[in-house]
Amino acid sequence: EKVLKAASDDSAPEQVQLLINGKTPAGNTFRALESESYLAFEVSRVNTFFQNGVTMGEEIIHIFDDWIPQWKTLTVPIQPEKLKAGPNILTFRSGDKATPFPRDNGENRDDYNLRNVRLILDDGTVLRDYNYSDPAKIVAMKDSNPAVDFNFMIPEEKMLAHSYLWDTTKEADGEYTITAMDSVNGKTAAKVKVDNTAPAITTN
Repeated sequence: EKVLKAASDDSAPEQVQLLINGKTPAGNTFRALESESYLAFEVSRVNTFFQNGVTMGEEIIHIFDDWIPQWKTLTVPIQPEKLKAGPNILTFRSGDKATPFPRDNGENRDDYNLRNVRLILDDGTVLRDYNYSDPAKIVAMKDSNPAVDFNFMIPEEKMLAHSYLWDTTKEADGEYTITAMDSVNGKTAAKVKVDNTAPAITTN
């Protein structure tokens, strides 16, 4: 699946048309962020090899396992398709030496400090979890506090791209023209190639 996006500086997302070979795609379109955002945070007392991380659900977004004795700012890109209007929960985890996720093996987890967690949108807007709005507030990550959720509320008006989730596996192989257009700027188009044919392996 691929996310197709079209955006305009002069028109609302709903006023931007997105076409595949001249036709409106079947299925629901949705608003999305136009470009990637960045999760920024500060950590200290991080020990080497421990799989401390940031996750969204079951997906690992970032692992930080290098030695960080003093406060250091880390910045992690977040792809726009991972974020939606409304609540977005990113979880900071204190990992053991194999995984950031909890395991019932009794293995020690890292103890480190966390503060100043914020999500920076593509237009420069800085969002914070309401419960951690003070950038100086330190969160102690440890065995007894191995996971902390941060909830970032993204306003609908920040979703400026008209988007469509295109399942290319259901399309025939060949070239397709993707067109974006509005009433102010006219249209722009790009050609893409769909190839669902598995490679053929021959032996002598």
